[in-house]
Amino acid sequence: NRNSFPSDSTMLYSAIAFGVYSRRPIIGTMLMAWLLMFVAPCRVFVGGHYPSDIGAGLILGFISHSLCRWATRKSSLMDTIAASSSPVVLAVLFVWIFEVGHGFADVRSVANLAWHLRRHF
Repeated sequence: NRNSFPSDSTMLYSAIAFGVYSRRPIIGTMLMAWLLMFVAPCRVFVGGHYPSDIGAGLILGFISHSLCRWATRKSSLMDTIAASSSPVVLAVLFVWIFEVGHGFADVRSVANLAWHLRRHF
């Protein structure tokens, strides 16, 4: 499956797990363990990904987390969000993360369309 590299879901979930780990190491470790023990192997088992897709997703998730952390290193907004335990803030963050995850599919669709259009012109 040429559309499986890298695993977008693994990239997104690992970026979230690394981000949570930076604030709450125990919860971040549990999220990463869940990803590595249950989510990623299931995707390989059903044939949606190769192990290399999962590995690349993990690496890109870490790089994404690191770049976001570097870009927001002096942001008081991020500290305020991290310190908040408001259900509204957490719900907004969940919706944003969901949209980012869905956005990967949209980007892939546009790239795939551009690839196919290139053949016709």
